[in-house]
Amino acid sequence: MKQAAAVAFLLFLATGALSAVPVDRGPAAALQSALVRVEVTRLRPNHSEPWALGRQGRGSGTGFVLEGGGVLTCAHLVSDATFVEVRRAGDPRRFPAEVFHVGHASDLALLRVADPAFLEGVTPLGLGELPLPGAPVSVLGFAGKGEQPAVTAGVVSRLGVTRVAHSLWILSYLQVDAAVNAGNSGGPVLAGGRVVGVVIQGDDDAENVSWAVPAPLLRQFLDDAADGNLDGLPDPGFWVRSFRNPALRRFLGAEEGEGGSLVTEVGAGGSADGVLQPDDLLLAIDGHDVAADGTVELRPGERIDFDFLFHRRQVGERVPVVFRRGGERRTGELRLAPAVPLLRVEYDRRPSYLIVGGLVVHPATYNLALEMAGREEGWVRRFGGYIEDLQSLEREEILYVSQVLADPVNADYEDAADEILVRANGRELVSLADLAAALREPLRGFHRLEFENGFLVVFDAAEEAAARPRILARHGIPSDRSPDLAAAP
Repeated sequence: MKQAAAVAFLLFLATGALSAVPVDRGPAAALQSALVRVEVTRLRPNHSEPWALGRQGRGSGTGFVLEGGGVLTCAHLVSDATFVEVRRAGDPRRFPAEVFHVGHASDLALLRVADPAFLEGVTPLGLGELPLPGAPVSVLGFAGKGEQPAVTAGVVSRLGVTRVAHSLWILSYLQVDAAVNAGNSGGPVLAGGRVVGVVIQGDDDAENVSWAVPAPLLRQFLDDAADGNLDGLPDPGFWVRSFRNPALRRFLGAEEGEGGSLVTEVGAGGSADGVLQPDDLLLAIDGHDVAADGTVELRPGERIDFDFLFHRRQVGERVPVVFRRGGERRTGELRLAPAVPLLRVEYDRRPSYLIVGGLVVHPATYNLALEMAGREEGWVRRFGGYIEDLQSLEREEILYVSQVLADPVNADYEDAADEILVRANGRELVSLADLAAALREPLRGFHRLEFENGFLVVFDAAEEAAARPRILARHGIPSDRSPDLAAAP
């Protein structure tokens, strides 16, 4: 249904009549009509002091008009945007644009321009197929600070795996050997005049190397957005390790000459929950044999991590798997679910927080980790150690105390800063909303807060309530909690 709805969605995006299927006129025509400069004004939140806003900033990059009239670009260009404008190559006019859909995991965004004049004379670009390694490509974009677009030539080196800087997801991407600079982000990679990728980031460790979202993931994003609801990228929901050791293979009942990777963990509530389990030998996914190193053959002589088979599908689809358990060969079907990472990167929303007795409690995010790292060297590594230890626990959020706002009510509790809160008033904390609820039910007139390292904080509930307005006023904080939480008890 997602694929069928895509046609209607793209027609809906069109704000002017596109009466004919566009003719492939190559990069020169694309530069003059489909390529756009995306200019953004943004206001980043302050994650370490979440009641305050950061400074307004500006940025720019590249986008291009798709068949149907939408503008495809990068999520990192328009995240936390307060105002977006687009300007077509060779046209001095600026058009306000609406951020219609954002896929943070794959770093893609779809913009919509209401003014029908924007599409006058446009030859929109269509999507191509996944190119083979060695295929010649052209990369288009507003590189550097130039007002005019630039075209660079290169080749597809491989379909590899990289960590997306914007979302920290590890995904399959095209490696393109072509010169790119700041401003190329969001620009199309063209082969035969059709889009085979979108540039999202360069490689700091190599010269003239960039990473681009490949065509299958572009289609996944557009098909996902077709029904008006962005479900995101599906996640396998399980983890594997290599399976080469002969004794381990014999112990788990693998047959001679059989491939497969060893399942080490299955995420609760994820795609594989109830189907796979640790110590299963994963043999095949969606008709593709899985090798001992966790790769599958995509095309003859070309291998890719098996995650790619999931990331090109839609949430809710079913994917068949073959596995061996206790020596017995079995089949199953995974119903694809989106990933819900315990430690996430947040955009386009104000941070959540709650202050109790001067302790500032947040859901732990990478945004917060990066801000805190500026105050203490090695903090992110220690923070990552917390997360690694807590990953197996069934939690929606990890509650982190970033600071203790000094007051007599929290005397001797300074060491609660930089710690993980796990229990309040006898209640296991799954989320920040759980903490708000727990504080409505004191234990014999006291708030008991327990931390992951064994540290204990106790407040007299009446004294804490009396101290709250004093602490807020002293530090110029408008509220003891973010608006997404219920009213203060």
